Amino acid sequence: MIIVSNFSAEYGISFWDDELNFINKFALGANFTGMCKQSNNVIWMADHQNNDLCRVILNPEVKIEKKLTLPNPGTHGIHIHNNNLYVCDTLYDRILVYNINSLQLVSQWKMSFENNDLHHVNSVFVDDNNCITSAFGLEKLQKGQRWKTKIGQGVIINLKKWFDGNGLPFVMYSNISIPHTAKIIDNQLMFLESATGNFVVGGESKFSSKSFLRGFDKSPDHYFVGASTVRPHGIINLNGDSILYKLNYDHKLIKSVEVPKELGEIFDIIWIRG
Repeated sequence: MIIVSNFSAEYGISFWDDELNFINKFALGANFTGMCKQSNNVIWMADHQNNDLCRVILNPEVKIEKKLTLPNPGTHGIHIHNNNLYVCDTLYDRILVYNINSLQLVSQWKMSFENNDLHHVNSVFVDDNNCITSAFGLEKLQKGQRWKTKIGQGVIINLKKWFDGNGLPFVMYSNISIPHTAKIIDNQLMFLESATGNFVVGGESKFSSKSFLRGFDKSPDHYFVGASTVRPHGIINLNGDSILYKLNYDHKLIKSVEVPKELGEIFDIIWIRG
């Protein structure tokens, strides 16, 4: 089953089966961005509208629990690893790390010393060997110009050594046009190059579209990729619809469906069994 976080004040979450058939939607009263899975029945979601981190219980019915209110708006990607919840605070360009049980802040990394969205840090993924984040650029963005000034200057940064206290962050990949949803799966770096509509795997574009890609996850046999509504910046010549794509293991398109406009923008996707 596919869970989609919808940036919509009315419907915050929607459910789809593996064949991209719509199952249900829920009005959770929030604009959700990042999601991550704690178990097959419990996920965490970032409430961009109210600055909350929420735990969502999926069975027997959808139940949302507000767990923590963040000090600043702008939460994007989140990820859980080893009982720590990693949170992208995009407004301040930092990664916050909370203990999942106590919800106490245990660490943080900041890309700049200024409290502003200057690099647009937007996703985080953590495993035993990596802690990676995507950002629109190493140089400071001009206020209100992040979409226009950073085409082709985005980066994927590995923070693992910094968080472990034995090294500095380093750039894993650069020259990306508006990166989102960076992950390492099957020992390969994967990310979405939103401004070009490309799904990049191991340094190569494996799937190309005319969509502003944002949010993907993998089941045992397939990839599920989201495309978000393109905001009217006038510089990205892409389809303006929210779309779900299903790809096979070789990243070939199997099926796509348009997401109803009432659900708003797609921000993230996770796949769960069942």
